[in-house]
Amino acid sequence: MVNGQTNTVQFVGSVIISDFKMLKEIYSLPAATGRMHFSRLLDIVPGGDRSHGIAFNEGPDWEELRHFTARQIRQEGLARDKTEDMIMQEVMHFIDSLVSNGGAPVTNVKGRLLLMTACIVSGFTSGSRRREVGLGIIEIMQYVQKTFTELHTNFRVLFFLPILAKLFPVLSGYTIIREVLGRFTACFKIPIDDHLNSYSPDFDRDFTDAFITQMRNTTDKQSPFYGKVGEDNLLATLADIYFGGTDTTSTTLTWLILYVSKMPEIQKKLQDEIESITGNVTPIGTMDRAR
Repeated sequence: MVNGQTNTVQFVGSVIISDFKMLKEIYSLPAATGRMHFSRLLDIVPGGDRSHGIAFNEGPDWEELRHFTARQIRQEGLARDKTEDMIMQEVMHFIDSLVSNGGAPVTNVKGRLLLMTACIVSGFTSGSRRREVGLGIIEIMQYVQKTFTELHTNFRVLFFLPILAKLFPVLSGYTIIREVLGRFTACFKIPIDDHLNSYSPDFDRDFTDAFITQMRNTTDKQSPFYGKVGEDNLLATLADIYFGGTDTTSTTLTWLILYVSKMPEIQKKLQDEIESITGNVTPIGTMDRAR
């Protein structure tokens, strides 16, 4: 059945929206932000009767966690000078890595950008930008992606028949999925424990501190920030931020570099605009947007 920009398909009651404006309006409604039941297969913290984090959550928990995270990104993230300085320092590390090639062809651009974004996200979430930490997280992320690719066939079956995860955890690949997600999650337990042990209510050092403050101030037992559920959501939210903020950003920047490399006229236009604003004397910054 076709109704304007809305199509209904007789397959488990699916509705397909093909109009961009309508999609934007729909996704602003909490009722339209539900997740399929198989999302519990990918929950960073298995077990219990609630999903965790943002990516695979829904309902009131998702709404609270999403609003809190978005607010912290605005307040503690791009709106603060220290965050811009941190980003520019990592950008300079990336540029130095290119210059160190001495004019030879540059390899592994995506990997270099992935390290840069991982260090930035690490600095925002936990205050640590140690490059060995970034490399460790990247290694685990690549391991997770590789494993999911290898299990692609089994995973498609689990999407439609999640009951197989309980009936045949080994044959369905669910056991391996939980193992690799456990390794990924372990990357964030150490900084969380460090923050819990060194926490001060006087000020928030980073996103993790702000989350802990929210947990300490929450008395509603149904809140996603309360008690042990709050700690589990902190763990899952950090994992979501890394997955959502590193690979996608580095992929976009890799494509941009490839694009301007293949389109020298576009590259020159960008360079001319930057030079007209900064004179090539100072690095570009957020304050240059208004110019």
